[in-house]
Amino acid sequence: MATKPSLAKQPDEIVVKAGREAAAGRPGARIIAATAEELGMTFESSEPRVEVPSDVQELVNAWTDSYKGFLVDRTENYVRQLAARQENKRNGAGPEAGEPVHFGYTYWDLITISPLQFISLPPYQPQKIVASGELAFLQAVMFINPATNIFNPISATTQLGGRTFRVRFEQINLTDVTNGPDFTFVGVFPSPAPSLIFFTVPFVAPNPGLNPRLIELNVTADIMNPAQPFAAFSTWQLDVDSEPGFLGLPDTPSEFQHDIPMRYLIYPK
Repeated sequence: MATKPSLAKQPDEIVVKAGREAAAGRPGARIIAATAEELGMTFESSEPRVEVPSDVQELVNAWTDSYKGFLVDRTENYVRQLAARQENKRNGAGPEAGEPVHFGYTYWDLITISPLQFISLPPYQPQKIVASGELAFLQAVMFINPATNIFNPISATTQLGGRTFRVRFEQINLTDVTNGPDFTFVGVFPSPAPSLIFFTVPFVAPNPGLNPRLIELNVTADIMNPAQPFAAFSTWQLDVDSEPGFLGLPDTPSEFQHDIPMRYLIYPK
């Protein structure tokens, strides 16, 4: 099943100037934040598309806007820190104490967010335990580097502009060791490409039968044009649960986790 959402609004955009750019009044790195819907991407799934009630959609939009602001702030800081490191190299200064010397350049990456439910007051917990018949949302965020450095004078947002790309939500039912359901977004990057793109998949948890189902989600991205060496998968996830401690273990706040697959449980209600 494939659908093409309408363009709801224009993506948010800010310009970050740092170091010599700001002093000389030159244009800075453009940080554009958008959603898959705003980019007019197609959505493909073997499952019927879930209709989201308008009041719940407003809560989803509010969550996305809030988290969008958080990631835009982090991207601004990244651009400025990268510019400061380049300025130090030009001036012959070494890195600050404790700062690793990093000569690489991240073109793009993905973050997954643990399932979101909007069935109570914020912070809408629990998240990773979903009852059958309940509406929940999977979410991922793509980061595309808007900055340049001495090794990459053309930003990733410029290099990826105009290319056709695909983002897949690939799920595995670990309980029954079966595949899916999977969800796919396909679209073309505008030029320049956004620095942050949000992908949201609504789903109604199925009845798992007698036993709960443990589901693992991985999100991948690739360029569909021939001979394009760009691909990524999510190695970071935001666990939005803040879990109380027990048996002497400390409380666990909402946090980023690295190299831990995103998993959630569907139980019969």
